[in-house]
Amino acid sequence: MKRSIIAISGISLGFLSPFLHADTVITSDGAKLVGKIKAISESSITLETQYAGNLEVKRENIVSFTTDEPLNVRLDGGSTVAGTVSKMEDGSLAVDGQDANVVTSVKSVTEAWQPADKDPAIVRIELENAKLARHWKNSISVDFLKKTGNTDRETIGAYIDSVMEGPNDTLNLYGHYIYGKENGEKTDDETIGGVRYSNYFYKYLGWYVRTELERDPFEDIRIRSTSGAGLSLRVINEELHKTVVNLGIAYRYESYTTNADDEGKVGLDVVITDDWTITSWLRESTKIEFVPAFDDFNDYLLRQDTGFEMPLAMSKVWMVRLGISNDYNNRPQPGREHLDTTYYARLMLKW
Repeated sequence: MKRSIIAISGISLGFLSPFLHADTVITSDGAKLVGKIKAISESSITLETQYAGNLEVKRENIVSFTTDEPLNVRLDGGSTVAGTVSKMEDGSLAVDGQDANVVTSVKSVTEAWQPADKDPAIVRIELENAKLARHWKNSISVDFLKKTGNTDRETIGAYIDSVMEGPNDTLNLYGHYIYGKENGEKTDDETIGGVRYSNYFYKYLGWYVRTELERDPFEDIRIRSTSGAGLSLRVINEELHKTVVNLGIAYRYESYTTNADDEGKVGLDVVITDDWTITSWLRESTKIEFVPAFDDFNDYLLRQDTGFEMPLAMSKVWMVRLGISNDYNNRPQPGREHLDTTYYARLMLKW
């Protein structure tokens, strides 16, 4: 009989041994939670348990806690003490460290963390610095196109796009080249490159400058230069959804491959961009440009591009973009159509 009791006691002690030396959290309803305190913040205590994993206990429901091993404890005065936490008879807490012993209360503990972890204050500073830092986003793309309008044939295009983005400014460098052949003859030879810079002096309001160069012999354009500057308004400025409206003055210069006179026009510059991460695997982006001349609003260029990006085989760098773009010139050269429509499937490498 004694042997049975000893055996049962041994089994019980073996089962309970992981809990004999552990941290405890006492709640306002009298519950005693046993485990290991991983961290304390202004709103909760994170307790690691063997019976329920990590528990988040609200600070407002906690009346006391103790630790079996040293913990870094920050008090409301800003000082930090490393030591074990025990409960005194009057309900206050004692932090017993090698360098100092401090008597405090639950409310006076602003945060705490394990000695092996990084100070939460340093983590917050690093996160804030990361938000303020500028970072580059780059992409290289290849298009397989189907065009109707001035060109009605299949073509291949190559794109490069680089964006340097900070909390208050954005620099965008871009360029693309489209080349096509039909029956052994060249049918497309379009080159576009540009730069755009935006700077925000308020959360939603700033200014921008941009310039773009275009060459397209098949539309009779030797060179087209469009430069603009004005105000930039962030209509939507959320982490997953951004909508920006640029409104300014533009100067458009066009030189033709025929004997037509070169033209320089001052006009309105309206650019709308929308970038929306709908889900983790679907992103929509749209860009609309409208550039009418001041002396004749019927003389304008209108461009639109809308596409949806999806990861290729769950990749984080390879994407597929399906979209449609329209290029409308209300005053094309003789023999040219007003509208070019492009349907494309774009393979993208982003980093």
